[in-house]
Amino acid sequence: MSKAFNPRKFLDIGKGLLEDRGYDEDSRVRTAIGRFYYAAFLVAFQKLRSQGIPIQDDSKIHKEVIDAYMDRGLSSIGDLLDQLREMRVDADYHMMGEMRLSTCRRYALLSERAIGLIDGIRTFR
Repeated sequence: MSKAFNPRKFLDIGKGLLEDRGYDEDSRVRTAIGRFYYAAFLVAFQKLRSQGIPIQDDSKIHKEVIDAYMDRGLSSIGDLLDQLREMRVDADYHMMGEMRLSTCRRYALLSERAIGLIDGIRTFR
């Protein structure tokens, strides 16, 4: 049986991309932002599943995960996930604006913060 993937590795990959000058900055930043979001999102999703909280609709999984934290009075986590999601959407779909390295570093910190808060949850209400 294979070991489950640890989504925290996405955070490491994103940070590595920020330092890798082998690619142009805009490409690195856009890709890193996606990795920062998915690191936090998947940790959040795994925490819900480990607590027996079902996510019913795969087509709306991102909204359902965020709402699950908001509905349980954990708006600090829900808000961080939503900020990261919005920036990931911008990075993936809005090609006209340039993404800045300094902004991306801020999102790395937001992802780390979200993961730290999620890791601190023992049980949900």
